[in-house]
Amino acid sequence: MSGLIEDFFACVTSTQNHPYVLAIDKLEDCDLSLRVGRGRNTRDLAICSKTMPKLSAEWNKIIRHRPKRVDNERPIVRLPEDDPEVFRRMLLVIRGNYDRIEGGMNAERVFQVLQLTHKYHITRLVARWANDWVNKGWFSRAMGGTYPRHLMLSIACELGNKEVFVEELHEIAISCSKDEHGQLRDKDSRLLTETNISPLTLSGQCEFLLLISEES
Repeated sequence: MSGLIEDFFACVTSTQNHPYVLAIDKLEDCDLSLRVGRGRNTRDLAICSKTMPKLSAEWNKIIRHRPKRVDNERPIVRLPEDDPEVFRRMLLVIRGNYDRIEGGMNAERVFQVLQLTHKYHITRLVARWANDWVNKGWFSRAMGGTYPRHLMLSIACELGNKEVFVEELHEIAISCSKDEHGQLRDKDSRLLTETNISPLTLSGQCEFLLLISEES
């Protein structure tokens, strides 16, 4: 993680000339901009820096080393590798501002947010909310909803939600089949080797589960 912190410091600048600003906190309280993304996809997320150190020790270091405010302009921390909309949703979820997330949170959006929280070591801050979402989403899907199993499996794995993980893996395993090349595909013909669930690929986990079922 130290390398990530050094990258942050190398990207910090006090120049502010990007026109597209989205205020995460009350605009009058915003004293820092997170410039997220690249090219046309770049967005400035205006935040109150006092809220960021609470996220993690890493963020605390970043905030402490930010440049001073110049000419009443917010200093900027650049995050070119991240998706600005996903980053915005992550910040809103952490703050409990779910009503500001247009279109709500589907399985793909939850998965994207968890990828970011994993990257920044702050999954614990959204774990309770995410587990509530997973349990409700899983129940909804079980009652006829359409949440993709592979995404639910990935989300449950990241959260350590054993009950949902085992159930989803079992359902994928019993509904998958091998194609002409001997590779496992789910009922929607999705190649399971394209989805990685640490420490095994999804395909490997399904084969392992099927092997156990055959031997028992």
